[in-house]
Amino acid sequence: MDSSSNPILASVIIPVFNNKSTLSLCLEALTKTDFSSYEIVLVDDGSTEDIGTIAKKFPKVRFFRMEKNQGAAAARNHAISFARGNILLFTDGDVEVKPDWISKAVHCLKMQTEVDSNTAGFSGSFEIYGNFFQKADVFSLFGYNTFGVAQLRCSLITGNSALWRSAVQSVGCFDISLRAEEDRDLALRLIEKGYHIYYRPEIQVRHHPRRSSFFTLCYYNFSLGSRIGLHNEIQFKQHPWFMKLFLNAFLFWMLIPFISLIITLKIICFNFPRRKDVLLYAPLIFLTKICWRTGAWMWMIRQKKARCKKSCP
Repeated sequence: MDSSSNPILASVIIPVFNNKSTLSLCLEALTKTDFSSYEIVLVDDGSTEDIGTIAKKFPKVRFFRMEKNQGAAAARNHAISFARGNILLFTDGDVEVKPDWISKAVHCLKMQTEVDSNTAGFSGSFEIYGNFFQKADVFSLFGYNTFGVAQLRCSLITGNSALWRSAVQSVGCFDISLRAEEDRDLALRLIEKGYHIYYRPEIQVRHHPRRSSFFTLCYYNFSLGSRIGLHNEIQFKQHPWFMKLFLNAFLFWMLIPFISLIITLKIICFNFPRRKDVLLYAPLIFLTKICWRTGAWMWMIRQKKARCKKSCP
């Protein structure tokens, strides 16, 4: 699968910010790959930890440091500007890949492109492991990877995805103004340009879950919702009727349980054929979705107050 015309076929892009505890495991797993024509482009997004010392231990790693923390989107764009591969493989410093991850991802992307010339790339799946709350966390975050009725409209999760470099650059790479949801924003812009994104569950990685208790799981989802806030416009800007609903704080608050239940049911239906134990985690998944949307609702209230202050004399 290697290319003689291009010694580096695939570039693995990893942004990192103070992830020292898991980064070594991530890089070590990548060096055990059965694929040779690749590089690892690691960008330190202004960490206070000494990431460079870890990077020096791995010859395949090309290390770059940003002086100030600018977010994962900016770090990934920085990495893309230095990447030499035609294929961009995205993962994170708290992810461990399997030895055949790169070779399978490159092969799948090439084969999918032969079938569909408008292929931009795909997202893979995540291994579900750990204690009860950690498994619920993975199901909640990664259990349902599409936001359309077809896999052609699959969302991107940059912890495990492969994209053609030309497609990413054709839409201007990641939006650095976004501190969250930047991968979904990229997916929508690719789809709007006519590209297709697929879901390939056989391309699987292990994500180190950090929410290992009931409190941390609920608080994380609440804080995630409150940080993302209006970034939900990214997903729903093609549906004006939904945006009117979303921007109405009272209606959105009333529908939080209903919306959370719908998403939970989607996660169950999506995973049940392969993981029947998803039913055990359904109540907790539902609760995390409630927390997430409550956080988003709080963000909406703050925004409305801020707008009122600006409009008042």
